[in-house]
Amino acid sequence: MPSPSLGADSAFLDAVAIGRNGVWAVGKTIDAVAGDRPLVEQLRDGAWQTVRVPAPGGAFNDLLGVTVGDGGVWAVGTFFDSTTGSQQTMTLHGTDHHWSLVRGPNPGSGDHILGGVTAVGETLWAVGSYDDGGSRLPLIEHHNN
Repeated sequence: MPSPSLGADSAFLDAVAIGRNGVWAVGKTIDAVAGDRPLVEQLRDGAWQTVRVPAPGGAFNDLLGVTVGDGGVWAVGTFFDSTTGSQQTMTLHGTDHHWSLVRGPNPGSGDHILGGVTAVGETLWAVGSYDDGGSRLPLIEHHNN
């Protein structure tokens, strides 16, 4: 099934979820000039549509997990924060027409990556890993709607 033309050098879709409003897929676009940007696509009425979502900044963004819950669609991943010099967690929450960044904790002093997410009722659970300055450790976060 073809997806929309994105105007980027390439694109990757890393995860998919099914909800009442269709199928959702997330990943990133890669462009030599613009860098990596978060990508969200929705399959609706038999066609894929690219959804506009905010990017937290930096040149390297990637969405690695997506779920559909009572409060809409949630996507998680990572972005490079040039201030800290490390990857930070990225969580996006959205509906068909409105998406926003949701700030989450970033424990430790190194990279932080959220790779999986699920919604249970009004609670969102996301998992990944973080670096405490020498060791990679499991990261589990939750958010209540």
